[in-house]
Amino acid sequence: MYGHLGYNQIVAYDARAVSNHLLDLAERDGKKISPMKMQKLVYNAHGLCLAIYDRPLIDESVQAWTFGPVVPSLYHEFKKYGSGDITAKATKFDFTGPKFSYRIVTPSIRDNCENPQLTAQSIDLLEAVWETFGGLSAVQLSNLTHEPGTPWSVTVKENPGKKGVDIPDSLMKEWFAGRTATTSAK
Repeated sequence: MYGHLGYNQIVAYDARAVSNHLLDLAERDGKKISPMKMQKLVYNAHGLCLAIYDRPLIDESVQAWTFGPVVPSLYHEFKKYGSGDITAKATKFDFTGPKFSYRIVTPSIRDNCENPQLTAQSIDLLEAVWETFGGLSAVQLSNLTHEPGTPWSVTVKENPGKKGVDIPDSLMKEWFAGRTATTSAK
């Protein structure tokens, strides 16, 4: 599915690091991001990365939840904000022996030393996603994900009554590739 690379050779990033980069872009532009909007921004970025670059952006599955596509780690990270704005970067707990500590996943993806850096194309992709979708509200973004034929709606329809079903990357790649081709043809 991912070209000539084996899946283990693909560089995919912690969704929290991607969210922190989006928070940096929002701060730069004087805007705020709610948890729901973050979910939709990361979903769109992941889908576009699959379609354009034939590789995943994040290292976990996007799931079909009742109210739309959800990245579970981001849900748990930002649920404390409810429908309000996210006011702090995502963190990650490190458990080492009997002690544990927490740290910000990446204050800035460009400065990330512990995780592999996003490539220049991934940073450009996140910038394009922000420019395209950052001005939309969480509800507008959610409405886009609920349209008939979207990966979320197809996954929900094919799995009636099931919760937390992974939205296949292949389905996301195909749908976003179709949207990208349609957009570039105009």
